[in-house]
Amino acid sequence: LGLPPDGLDAFPLVGANRDRPNRPSVTFPETDATGKVLGILERFKDKAAGKKVMKGGKRGLTFPVGWRDRPGPVFVVEGPTDTAALTAAGLAAVGRPSNTGGAVLLADLFADLDDGRAVVVLGENDRKTNGDWPGQKGIEVITPALARTLRRPVLTAFPPDGSKVVREWLTSADRGEAPWPDRGRELADHLTATAEAVEPPPDHDPGPVRIAIDTAAHRVNAEAAAA
Repeated sequence: LGLPPDGLDAFPLVGANRDRPNRPSVTFPETDATGKVLGILERFKDKAAGKKVMKGGKRGLTFPVGWRDRPGPVFVVEGPTDTAALTAAGLAAVGRPSNTGGAVLLADLFADLDDGRAVVVLGENDRKTNGDWPGQKGIEVITPALARTLRRPVLTAFPPDGSKVVREWLTSADRGEAPWPDRGRELADHLTATAEAVEPPPDHDPGPVRIAIDTAAHRVNAEAAAA
């Protein structure tokens, strides 16, 4: 991953699966807002093999021990490796299961968060050649749902310099030998300076909510949960 070895120390249940010598993997537990494990995400060393949830589990959140005690905004990223990278850089980070997933779990996790503390949902610079942009779609679904449920503004931002994800920016050779805390401060300054706010809807009853039901299951689920 290109992270300092101690970058995963705040994730005590991270493990390794060496039962298959020809296809080793790292395992990340994903939880609900209370820390109860919902499933185990297996990330294979062979990038072509990708990642999958172990049988019997489902996707959840990734957050390190003590994330609330870290100063500054809380950054919401996709998956465990970006969460680990931001944690290694000294920032407060929580990982959602996918670009559009985890809105209800995040709302539960942030329900008692200090109103004065910013929540920044990060998208990914992953625009496709056909024009599809999952990273943009993700923040369009997650951010309004959080703002509506938490009744507070939620910020959105993207990694700097065209990096696909924040881990890519933090581990880039352009960072040179900069200490990880310095990288974190530079990244946080950029993200907060370029962030845009999504306001919660007015308090009046908007009436019935219309949700288009189609094959975009993550969107349908997120909109239904927000409603």
